[in-house]
Amino acid sequence: MLRYILVFIFCITLHTPALAMKVINESLEHEGAKRIFNVYIPDSVENTRNLPVVFVLHGGGGNAAQAAQAIQMHKTGEKYGFITVYPQGSQAGRSAKMHLWNSGKCCGQSVENTADDVGFISKVIDVMVSKYGADPKRIYSTGHSNGAKMSYTLACYLSDKITAIAPNAGQDYERSCDLKRPVPVMHIHGKADKCAVYGGSKECGGCFSSVFQSIGIPMRQKQGECPPVPDMVAQWAGFNGCMNSTQQTFQKGDVTCNTYTQCKAGADVILCSIEHAGHTWAGASSEHTLCKRNPNGRLCKAAKEAVGATNYDINNNEFMWQFFSRYKME
Repeated sequence: MLRYILVFIFCITLHTPALAMKVINESLEHEGAKRIFNVYIPDSVENTRNLPVVFVLHGGGGNAAQAAQAIQMHKTGEKYGFITVYPQGSQAGRSAKMHLWNSGKCCGQSVENTADDVGFISKVIDVMVSKYGADPKRIYSTGHSNGAKMSYTLACYLSDKITAIAPNAGQDYERSCDLKRPVPVMHIHGKADKCAVYGGSKECGGCFSSVFQSIGIPMRQKQGECPPVPDMVAQWAGFNGCMNSTQQTFQKGDVTCNTYTQCKAGADVILCSIEHAGHTWAGASSEHTLCKRNPNGRLCKAAKEAVGATNYDINNNEFMWQFFSRYKME
């Protein structure tokens, strides 16, 4: 039971419907280790050359297969004709199912071991272009939580390879990026997120201790400081040379998007804030993993309280693709 809970706790905290996945298992050698990434090629497209690619990065403690089940971006790829890639971070401890991304100050052993995840993703991009014939001018990245942080890291250090990013529920850290080109950003974040606190906090990351406590396990997760989301997005607007002002460009239900104006090369920076939403993926299934066995149990209740509410005014996958599809490298 403890192993089951640990996997959930450190996973990306999205809801995971048990659906079949059509993915191609790939791997490559990096830093003397085998690193895996799963690829989905849409059947809806006859000519699979020069297709765009969307990378989906799992959260801390997650893995490639779990991200595919939870996020289902490949279904959106089937609809719109893009390749979906689910890469896997470096292994976290002894568990073969739990992985992390080294996104700078986060997370855990990936940082302690100085895992070169930027180099790994760079190699995967090269494989997608050389082996699968993907369009190198249309390479996009999204991710949840630790995966969101990693998307920012890729934008910072691979701005010549990453066309645009759409991070969800994870702040970037203060850093200086010497961008080779401005990278468009659309950040999506719930205002009631207890894990990656929207208003910033010195105690980000410890949002699941209540789940342990509900079954009598006194455990406190490591916590750290995270900046206010609007401040962090404003920093990226500065990187892209935007004007220091925003205008509302989208509003539906609890979702409001504000866009920085007059950015260099038209590389918009957008913050989409969701009232009442937690550490979740908008439009995802409402069934929590720990609620399958006992929907009325204390584990289910504790999980829901830790993760928070899911918004259904938008569907993240559709919303992100609408954003990505606007951009192609010159």
